[in-house]
Parts: sequence; structure tokens; C-alpha cells
Amino acid sequence: MRKKYIIGLVIAVVAYMAGTVENDADSKPKQDRTGTLQGTVELHGGSQVVRRDRGMRYGDPTMDMAAANAHSNENENVVICLEGRGLSVNGEPGKATMNQKNATFIPHVLPVLKGTTVEFVNEDKTYHNVFSLSSIKKFNIGRRPTGEVVPVRFDKTGVAEIFCDIHSYMSAFIVVLDNSYFAKPDARGFFKIENIPPGAYTMKVWHERLHCDDESVTVTAGGTTTVHPVLE
Repeated sequence: MRKKYIIGLVIAVVAYMAGTVENDADSKPKQDRTGTLQGTVELHGGSQVVRRDRGMRYGDPTMDMAAANAHSNENENVVICLEGRGLSVNGEPGKATMNQKNATFIPHVLPVLKGTTVEFVNEDKTYHNVFSLSSIKKFNIGRRPTGEVVPVRFDKTGVAEIFCDIHSYMSAFIVVLDNSYFAKPDARGFFKIENIPPGAYTMKVWHERLHCDDESVTVTAGGTTTVHPVLE
């Protein structure tokens, strides 16, 4: 009888300790159980990096073409994303916005999660159109006056190139991704992707004209992995 009592007591203590360990793990801050990938991109490519200035081809005095030409920094037109097992969708697809201002799509590059609805907004005092012939999303929302908002849902991964059939020099890209672990660099080229489950992944870098080889990266719990992608 005493032996059974001791065995039962041992089992109870082991179960308690296991529960304590599990509870401690659950109580840890999320940043201690996940990792971060960060770095700075470098763009090499000479004339391929420089975007041509655009003249005011339609003579609309309401458009500030100098502001339009200066708006986009090429570092901000890069998308960094992770692929690999263990990377799930973090949250529900929501909404994103792409504006048309000074005959420019803003932002020029918009990364979104698959299933996101992108709202196209005309902020100019002239008509605009939005269309795409890309395989992941073919659409044409017609000509729209100032202030009109048109939603388009992107349900397939890939890259959709966006145009305006009124202003032929207007273009943009929507990069549709299948998980939430992506980022765009800031004007200095710095980027950060947080709350990544620990593991080994493939880092992919996208730009409309420049190329960067895929890179294997390892993310550790509570750690920060630093990389320096070079696009050529």
C-alpha cells in the first residue's frame, strides 16, 4: 500500500512539474519565443536603379510632377519575404490602399497577404483608370473621377503589374504573398521582420528590375539574424 502511495505521489509531482514548465513557456513574452530578421539592402545596377523623370505629358496644371518624380526611393521598392515550413498566416487578410496622386501610383510597390483587398483611390483632379493584365489578377475598373474608391481582392500569389490607360507612364506593382513574414525597406534600405517562429527559411528579395539570389537564413528564439542583401 505504501509503495502504491509513493508511486502515485511521484506521478503527481512529475505531472505538476511538467505543467509548470509548460505554463512558464506560455507565459514568456512572444519576442522570447520568436526571432527577428533584419538588415540593410544594397542596390547595385547603375542606370537600372535610376528612375526616369516624367514630364507633364497631358499639361494638367494640378499635377506636381516634381513631387511625383521625387516621391519614390528605390530602396522602398524592394520586398523581402521568407518561405519555408512553419510560416503560417499571421492574422486575417485585411485591406490596403494604393493612391493615384500627381499621376503616380503611391506606393509604387505594395506587398500584401493573399486575400487582401486593395482599395484604389483617385486623388487627382482628373480622371484615372486602373487595370492589370497579369496572370494572377486580370481586371479593369474603368475611368474614375476624383475621390472615387474601387476595391479589388487579390486571391493568388505572385506579382500584378498595375497601369492607367489614360496616362501610359503610370505603373505600379502589387506583390501578393502567402504568409505574413515580409517587409519593405525604408529610404535608407533598412528592414525588419519580427515575430518569426524559430527555424531555417529561404529569404527571397524582389525588385522590378534588379536581382538578388535566394539566401538561407536561420532564426532563433529571442535572437536577431542580420543579413545584407545585394541587388544587381
